[in-house]
Amino acid sequence: NVVLNENTPQLPLNAYGASKRAVEDILKDFGAAYGLRSVIFRYFNVAGADPEAEVGEFHRPETHLVPLVLDAIDGKRDA
Repeated sequence: NVVLNENTPQLPLNAYGASKRAVEDILKDFGAAYGLRSVIFRYFNVAGADPEAEVGEFHRPETHLVPLVLDAIDGKRDA
């Protein structure tokens, strides 16, 4: 198991991770300079789970906010 928290060093391995890190740094710098408060959502496993559910997330039942909101917008569940 890998344990990550807010104190874990962030060392992006690809351009996607580096761009997310850059935006976080910009938000922190802008906050320090101008008092902008922000919230950073860090998503894990954007590609989805293993079909056999041996690794990754399992979404039955779905509990994540973004897919629930999108399903409600699409009429697949009550809002």
